[in-house]
Amino acid sequence: MNINSSKYKVLNIAKNVPVPKRLDNPILLEITKKLSDKFDFNFIFPLEYIPFFLKKNKKYNYLPSKPWTYYGYHFQPIKYLKIPGYKFAFTLFSRKNKKLDLFIKNNGPFSLTHSHYVMPDGYFALHLKEVNNTPYIVTVRSADLLYLDKHNKNSFDEKKFDLVLKNASSIITHNSSTQNILLKKGYHSTLIPHGLDEEFYNDSLIIGDEINICVVSSFMKSKNIPWVIKAIDEYLGDKKINVTIVGEGEDSNNIQSLIKNSKQKFTLIQSLKRFEVIELLRKSNIFALPSERETFGLVYLEAAANDNAIIGFKNQGVYGVFEEGKEMLYCDNFENFKEQLFFLIENADSRIKMTIAAKHKATKLMWKNIIPIYEELYFSAIKNE
Repeated sequence: MNINSSKYKVLNIAKNVPVPKRLDNPILLEITKKLSDKFDFNFIFPLEYIPFFLKKNKKYNYLPSKPWTYYGYHFQPIKYLKIPGYKFAFTLFSRKNKKLDLFIKNNGPFSLTHSHYVMPDGYFALHLKEVNNTPYIVTVRSADLLYLDKHNKNSFDEKKFDLVLKNASSIITHNSSTQNILLKKGYHSTLIPHGLDEEFYNDSLIIGDEINICVVSSFMKSKNIPWVIKAIDEYLGDKKINVTIVGEGEDSNNIQSLIKNSKQKFTLIQSLKRFEVIELLRKSNIFALPSERETFGLVYLEAAANDNAIIGFKNQGVYGVFEEGKEMLYCDNFENFKEQLFFLIENADSRIKMTIAAKHKATKLMWKNIIPIYEELYFSAIKNE
């Protein structure tokens, strides 16, 4: 605990934070702010070392080279070595790091570390536990499992993953699929969904002849946004449909081409501020995002809070939080997605019933109900060490 404060000092090791060239994904900072009444936070950003021959790759353009401040927090990059790709990504990665030790010396001691990925975040946290006896909590995300899927059992990388999980005071997951995978490996975790403040909830149930479909996402191939365009192109019913797609990213050219060649009319918006997204969701009936890789997907919750029937991808994101078939639909391939989308378009009673059920679940997922779970885990880890 800080001598000059009644709060415990917590170190967040996190690469899923806004950086100067990509000021999106503030969810972790929102959680941190809501915990700041009882904890003081510092941030380390694990910065992948990029060989000179890859520095011109657009994939790495956003990575910061210097410390920065955002949301009132200071972020310190700490470099680590990662081999490009998945199979041998962390084989050469050592958790010992002189710059990390210097940061702790100048800013610590810390009562707790929260690492927001297993690798490399959790491996740094493991080092701090070994050197300073600082307990740590680790959040396991879908990206962590993706790395594991690429490795043979008993590989060097998998052993590092296991070492991080075995020594953690607590493990956090954000969806039931990740929780179940860890359980099969012998690791118990606490499932903590993301939440919303009350201001993001609104009574906006729309009942009418027109169907407004909304898609909000970064344009990554794993999001399967082309499925929405292709499905609407194949719709032969008599309902008038309006589709609005919001986002940008690596798959932008493909999505723009599909829309240009479509027989249907789509509205494509490059970017919107969060309150503008909420306003758009309040005017839509269906939110469709069949994304194959989601740790949680806060936008699903925002859609539910604003009276949308929702389609997501099975075993991803809010799967297990919103009950399948009752509160939300989940697909696992294009034909399945198309069938579910047409069902919601054609069956108003079922769509409205699902919308109401999703809204009811969403009202339980307010931050005021979720933050105490984090507080309990933090205090438990600190006091049990």
